[in-house]
Amino acid sequence: MRLLIGMPDPGTRSGPNACEPPFVAALRALDVEVTEQTFVFGDNLEAVGAASRINRVVRTAWRLRKAARARRFDLVHLNTSFDAKTVARDSVTLLLLGRSIAPVFLKLHGSDATVLTRGSRPVRWLARHVLDRAAAIGVLSSEERDAFVAAGIPARKLHVVPNALPAVPATTSHECFLATYALPPKTPLLLFISRLVPTKGLLDAVRACGLLRDRGRRVVLCCVGDGPARADAEAEAARLELGESVRFFGYLPEAEATAFYHRCDALVFPTFHDEGLPIVLLNALAAGLPILTTRTRAAIDYLEEPDTCLWVQPHRPDCLADRVEELLDDEALRAGMRKRERECARQFEPANVARVYADLYAGISAAAKASP
Repeated sequence: MRLLIGMPDPGTRSGPNACEPPFVAALRALDVEVTEQTFVFGDNLEAVGAASRINRVVRTAWRLRKAARARRFDLVHLNTSFDAKTVARDSVTLLLLGRSIAPVFLKLHGSDATVLTRGSRPVRWLARHVLDRAAAIGVLSSEERDAFVAAGIPARKLHVVPNALPAVPATTSHECFLATYALPPKTPLLLFISRLVPTKGLLDAVRACGLLRDRGRRVVLCCVGDGPARADAEAEAARLELGESVRFFGYLPEAEATAFYHRCDALVFPTFHDEGLPIVLLNALAAGLPILTTRTRAAIDYLEEPDTCLWVQPHRPDCLADRVEELLDDEALRAGMRKRERECARQFEPANVARVYADLYAGISAAAKASP
């Protein structure tokens, strides 16, 4: 199997940058011949204007076309997402690739199928054009697959696929972690880690901390990440006079962020964001960090209460505070979660995920060769 894979730019902060490199390494361990080519995904660390974006998309598409024509591939795998912005980019890429090079597999790291039915007429046309040109489409949750089928996309083209993420062991002691980040001992640490956008639920987490404080519960919410929602969250924490009960650490490199997964007491992630399988959840599973999150997309497919999570409702900080108290008051619940989460995480180990994709690739390639 010879595979050309469109990889995210290393200069972007995105889920694919965490899960795709170890996945590619695992594919190579299965003797899949992988050629990597940078493909536009997410934003660079510095903002760029519209003209620069268009130029970047066209240049990237031409490089991908050149790589695809340099040798014969069995499949082209593109890491992308699906919304009103990305369909324009991907239509250019698929147009330049053409139909004769190799079948194209689109892996959607998040999707909005309503683009097919509610967008403007040009956007709806482009969206269907992109999906029509793909030989197969990978989505990260059953909910997304069902939404595309309801919008008229053939079920045979859609595949629910996992992300890959290796388990990373803790490298610092609990005492060293507390000292490094000036965190108080013997105080429950709640972790919110993500790109800080409003739909991830950070304000709900901050307000839940206020409710816990009012109930006499002492906790510290550790907010790791950066983004446009940070200013509002800091203002809300100040309004509620939460002081050191809410700490903002900004963006941290992976090695530092890993310590929070291993040393905090619970992940609070009341997201209502349209994403498939958040890397945050995979990291928490691998670390055995008890999870409180909403019933969204792939979380429904892979998590089960009370074995691997406690469900919370979006926009309900009172519900989140109740469930935090329930978790903190039950050591047996936390211990069971930690054990079963690590067991659940094994299915996302890169070697296991690579075997799933290798079988899928073989089927897509065989079907393409058999079609007239």
